[in-house]
Amino acid sequence: MKTTMQTPSSKISVHAPGIRIEDVKKIAIENEVTSKRVPLSTIDVDTTGMLSVGGTRLNSNDKILAQLYKVLCLNKTFVRKFGKLTDEKTTKALIELIKSGLVLKDATKQDIVLVGNPRTGALTHILPGDKDFISASFGLDVIQKVMEKYPQLHISGYSIDSDNGGVGVSLKTNSEIIPQNKNGFAIKGEHFNPGMNFNIRPFGGLSYDAYIYRLICSNGMIGTEIGTGGEITVLNDMAIEKFFDSVQRTADNNFIPFQYGEKLDIAKETKASFGELLFAKNMMLKCSDIQDEKFLEPFLPEFGQEVRKLAQRGYDYANLSDRTLSNYPTKTSVWDVVNRMTDFGSHDYGFNTYFETLQERAGLLFSKKEYDTQGLILLN
Repeated sequence: MKTTMQTPSSKISVHAPGIRIEDVKKIAIENEVTSKRVPLSTIDVDTTGMLSVGGTRLNSNDKILAQLYKVLCLNKTFVRKFGKLTDEKTTKALIELIKSGLVLKDATKQDIVLVGNPRTGALTHILPGDKDFISASFGLDVIQKVMEKYPQLHISGYSIDSDNGGVGVSLKTNSEIIPQNKNGFAIKGEHFNPGMNFNIRPFGGLSYDAYIYRLICSNGMIGTEIGTGGEITVLNDMAIEKFFDSVQRTADNNFIPFQYGEKLDIAKETKASFGELLFAKNMMLKCSDIQDEKFLEPFLPEFGQEVRKLAQRGYDYANLSDRTLSNYPTKTSVWDVVNRMTDFGSHDYGFNTYFETLQERAGLLFSKKEYDTQGLILLN
């Protein structure tokens, strides 16, 4: 079993065969955050930045205050400067005026949703009244219904963030897929299990992306922009029906992201820019405990090779602009760079890698609208 504990330890990532949805539900519900819808009129902020509801102070922080000001369409810096120029009474009057104006303009803004962590007794998020809180329980019930309708899907991994109640669940099929290019020909040497990666964010809704699990080296990749995905951000019948219709379309395509084969063909034929290689390096460091990039060399040797090539020509990449780095083609393909990321993001090499995040970043690179050197004429 692959289990990764991220720093802070509230983030858990587990990859293992035979995971049951009931087990994920149990752990997720134990770490679930709760919500409460309250009238905007009952919210108050004192001069110290403390938040209160109906006269009761709440355990909050600057992030929560910034979210409240965002709901009120106020800039936090402006409020602070305004407060220094006036007295507390005038500042409170300004906030009350904004609150009243919002409700008069839009009735859906008369409430706000407070999201809190019952284990710490602290607020984690504030949502505007026209947003719905999507609980882990609801999201996992939806995922379970998907699995019941499509029994070929099974859980390959999950992640839980107990600080904010976020849950990620990866489903994949055992069907081996050989992708086709735009001309309908099979791409040799590429075999995959397609799947779906679900994310439950209490403050952002339930969403899924189609992803690919490469059989050759057991790499996972979440393709976020390849034309396959769906979400629920409001709890009504229309939104839920639309979500399941999207899942059905994905299933009808054998769970393969649309246009995947064509994109794969281009990624294999296009040289990665130094900028894209740098992106891969930065993401692999950000999603792991590696502090010194020299320890990343075995997993992304192309980066060191290109750095040394530039140094031999008298260039330090750190002093070059992003535009220059994006126009500098390397000797490796975009697809090879993506696979370096997904290999590191799918295997436990002992660096506490947060698998889903890195797989998602690999998907972002793979699914770019156009690769940096795609329009360049390269001479051998």
